Amino acid sequence: MRAQGTGPEARAALDTLIRRYEKTVELIIRSAPFPRSYSAEDLKQHFFLGFLRREDVLKLDPSRGKFRNWLHVAVRRFIKNVWAHWYTERSGNAVTAPLDFSVADSETPEQIVMQRFAADTLAYAIERHRMESSDTETFDRMARLLPGPALDLDELASIAAELGLSSNAFAVRRSRLRKRHRQVLREVVADTLDVDLTSAEGAQAVELEMRELVRVLRWAPALRVLLAEA
Repeated sequence: MRAQGTGPEARAALDTLIRRYEKTVELIIRSAPFPRSYSAEDLKQHFFLGFLRREDVLKLDPSRGKFRNWLHVAVRRFIKNVWAHWYTERSGNAVTAPLDFSVADSETPEQIVMQRFAADTLAYAIERHRMESSDTETFDRMARLLPGPALDLDELASIAAELGLSSNAFAVRRSRLRKRHRQVLREVVADTLDVDLTSAEGAQAVELEMRELVRVLRWAPALRVLLAEA
């Protein structure tokens, strides 16, 4: 808020803000592949130049959330824009590998953070879907068919038996459940990205982010099936 003012104090606050989050921006950039014609340092500088040129700090509203959350979304959208520009000019080039962290775990800190973020997104989508359901008891029984930590695709017959449904009736209900869940998940992702899902640009951004969920989650096969369904 101090950086949104004018004069020396505002400029000093803006400088402090950028220096404080400079490493964070670079880590977010390094946590995802980017075109090999750029370096992480180049992209970081481009991001902040755009941030200053557009005077983004003047558009931020504290009532809409925390700055670090906005920053994470803004950098990820920036990387997607870089890819869109790169594909337009240089289709076919390879991408850089993610930063190699020297940690005992096979996953980087950024991957762990992204997995937690993606898992929370799916959990929130399931809860939001449940809240709109007129039969939460049935929903809770069938929620095991939706991507998430409780995913269980091996007990379809037992779930159908619990609900007293024939195989055909159960298949229809499962299809409807997954179709609606895909829409709920898209709405949740749109909220996260702060985009208009009804616009072509917003819909594309949401689809790219949903593909990112597939990339970082261990339940990717089941989630990929969900995303592929009409």
